[in-house]
Order: sequence, then C-alpha cells, then structure tokens
Amino acid sequence: MNKNKGIISIIIILLGSQWAWSQPPGGLETSEVEVIKEFEARLTDTEKLKVLPGLPPLDTISRHLNYNIPIKTVPVEYADPSLRPIALKKSKVNKGYKGFLKLGYGLPSSPYGEFGYTLGDAKKGYNFGVHLLHHSANNSRKVEYQRYSNTDAQLKGTYYLEQGGMALGAKLGYAVDEVHYFGYDIGGGILGDTSLNREQVRQRFNTLSGGVSLFNGERNDMDVSYNAGIDLYSVKDNFATNEFGFDLNLTGTKWFNEKHPLSLTIRTDFTTYEDSVKQHLNNFYLQPNFTFHEENFRIKLGMNLISFNDEFRFLPDLEASVAILGSRLAAFGGWKGDYVKNNLKRLSDYNPYISTFGKIDLRNTIYNHYYGGVRGNLGIIEYNGQVGYKKADDLALFLTDTTDLRRRFVTVYDTVNIFN
Repeated sequence: MNKNKGIISIIIILLGSQWAWSQPPGGLETSEVEVIKEFEARLTDTEKLKVLPGLPPLDTISRHLNYNIPIKTVPVEYADPSLRPIALKKSKVNKGYKGFLKLGYGLPSSPYGEFGYTLGDAKKGYNFGVHLLHHSANNSRKVEYQRYSNTDAQLKGTYYLEQGGMALGAKLGYAVDEVHYFGYDIGGGILGDTSLNREQVRQRFNTLSGGVSLFNGERNDMDVSYNAGIDLYSVKDNFATNEFGFDLNLTGTKWFNEKHPLSLTIRTDFTTYEDSVKQHLNNFYLQPNFTFHEENFRIKLGMNLISFNDEFRFLPDLEASVAILGSRLAAFGGWKGDYVKNNLKRLSDYNPYISTFGKIDLRNTIYNHYYGGVRGNLGIIEYNGQVGYKKADDLALFLTDTTDLRRRFVTVYDTVNIFN
C-alpha cells in the first residue's frame, strides 16, 4: 500500500510541474498547496460467478454422405528384384572309408573274398584304386567235376592336369573264369566206352584288359564335356582260341542353357578272332543326338550311322516324355536301333559253357526296339512300367551239341520278335 501511495504522489507532482511550465510568463500567481490526506484507491470485492459446465444435447439425426473419388492411374516403376539363394543348413557328412574287405564261406566248399582300396582324390590331383574278387564252389565229392571259380583283379587311376581342367585316366585288369562242362554221361558219354577226365571238361577264359582316356576333369567356360578313350582286351581259353579287341571312342557334348545337350560319338570297334582260321568283325559308328528339355516334356532326336563290311545303315535313336501329374506321373515312348557285336568275349561272358574251337561265328545282331510306358515318384515309392516290342536280326541262340561228348552249347543265329 505504501508503494502505491508513493507512485500517486509522484504523479501529482509531475502534473503540477507540467502545468506550471505550461503557463505563459506573467500568468497565475504561485501559491502553496497543502496536502491534507493522501489519496487511497480502493476496489470493492467482486462476487465470483459460479458456472457449471454441461454437455450439449445429442444429435440423433442420421446423415448419409456420398463420396466421389476419381480414378487415376499412377505409373510406378519397380526395380528388378534380385534373387538370392537361401542358405541351407549343412548336413552332417559321414566319415568316408578308403577301403573295404568282405569275407564269406558257403556250401558246398564255397569261399568268397572281395577287397577294395582307394588312394588320393581330386584335390590332391590324383586317385588310385585297386579291386580284387574271388568266388568259387566245389561239389566234386557228390558230382564229378562239378565246380567253378571266378577271380578278378582291377587297377584304376586318374591324374588331374593343372592346366586346362583335363584329366588322364588309365585302367588294367586281369580275370580268370573257370567252369566245368556238365550234362554228359559220366560213364563215357554217347560212346559208352569213353571216359572224360577233368582237363577235357574244364574251360578257362583268361582275359587281360586295359585302357586309357583323356577327359575334362572339371566344368569349363564353354560348357563342353569331352572324352577320348581307347580300350583293349585279349581273351584266351583252354582250347587254343584267342581274340583281340580294340575300341576307340570319341565323345563330345555341348550344353545349351545348361539343359539342352548336343552330343556326338565316333566309335571304331575292331575284333579279331582266331582258332583254326582267322575272323574279323569291324564296326564304325557315328552317333549324333540332341535332347530338348522343358518343364513338362523332353524329346531326344538322334540316329546311329553304322558301317559294316562297306555297308551303311541308319538306325533311329528317338525318345519323348511328357509330365502328366508333375513328377508323380509321366508318360514316355521311343524307338532305338543299334548293333550288338557277337564275339568270343561277349558270348562267353553270357554263357561260359559254349563250344569255342571251330564253332564261333562272329556276327552283328541288329536291334529295333519300340517301347513306351509310365514312370514317376510318389514320395515313398518310385516306379517305372514299360512295354515294348523288339525285332532282332541275327540274334545269337544257344543249342546243346548232342554230337559232343561234353554236351557244350553251339551258337546259332535267327531273326526273332521279342515282346517285353
């Protein structure tokens, strides 16, 4: 309150001074003013208004609003998505073994043994393997000369060259297949007074084989795979027959879009057989083919151009397949023609009880095979059903030679129709 009184006094003094200065000279006479009481300004107390807030009345009127939005197409450019492979969890790799050994024994007097071992791998730049097999049986105590044995030894190796991604492979093998003829009269055969000893009924095929090959040991930038190889063999038996074989194989494949292969194979297959006379059977092959793959179908177009005795023959190599229910069901069909050589090695591998000396006639069997069927994978089972018709010209058949004491088989040839 004292502060307010001081302010009011200062205002009155200033107003008085202004009035005094504003009077012209010689105006009112000066006089003294006596302040009897200081001015006190008082404000009466105001009564507070009490205002109570309230909600406005509810609006119960329903309103329908219609919006009209014009359609406008705005072009949006998207960057090409980048596809990245999903990382797969690494599966546990089982520990590998470099070798194995199998031993067994059966009746009658039948030992079995097999051994295999491998050294090196592609990372080391080489690999080498050996495989040995022996299986035999002997029932001579009950039936005269009823016995056989099979012994096989194989050596294989591959050397990977540092430049060009090429690899050099080689193999060497030796096999002895021994059988004894059966079905003859132990008392002397058809003559009745001639007995046969073991050397007369024993047949042993000794086969020495080998080969070298040059191929691409890894994928190259041109997507071309190739293989150039030579295979040799020599077969001899107990009855003064022998055979020599030479097979040169040149194969190349070019891949288009990683799924359409174009292949070409050139082969020369030479055979020389000798007993009392010498026979030759030489085949030349030119085999081009192209396979086109799509998601739901595959078609292969190829042919076999074969030359034999200055004669050329074209045989088809066709196949098509279509997926009906994806991988669960697919239908396929084809037509394939080929030559199969009937020489001492192939005939004795199929039937070691054949008669050899003076009884082998080298020929080619010509096949035309028409086939079709269905195949698929149901998840828990994989199936393949096929029916076909095959015509074979000069098919090798085996008949028992009743004029032979040893009851061996002779080879005859005929044209047959095969349904399977």
